Amino acid sequence: MVRHPCSWLASVYSDVLKNGSTTNQLEPFSSLTTESFDRFVFAYLNTAGGSIYRTFRPYIEEADTCLRIEDMPWAALDLFESLGVPRMLRQKCVGIGKVNVSENVPLWDKSLKEEVKREEEELLELFDYW
Repeated sequence: MVRHPCSWLASVYSDVLKNGSTTNQLEPFSSLTTESFDRFVFAYLNTAGGSIYRTFRPYIEEADTCLRIEDMPWAALDLFESLGVPRMLRQKCVGIGKVNVSENVPLWDKSLKEEVKREEEELLELFDYW
């Protein structure tokens, strides 16, 4: 699963780094300030720009299939259908609802969002996020 880099950064800020937990995947982001979302994004741009793509590139290169989280559940249903999963089981997926959704999504400064998009251009192009 991949996610738009702006959405991913907002989620990392609001749900992970503010709570003090980190994983190996978040290593490049663990030292960024969390005193405000704008400062967090500004720190990312100045010290870790492009690292979302670099962080996920090894997983993407090894995957047989990558789905965008924004295309859920329909992308998964198409994948399941191609694998021969019975229709009844596929339909159960629709009723599950969204997962990994941030409760307190911070608001984006438009210019910072555009800079993040420039930094993560490879990821955006790879998954047609334009």
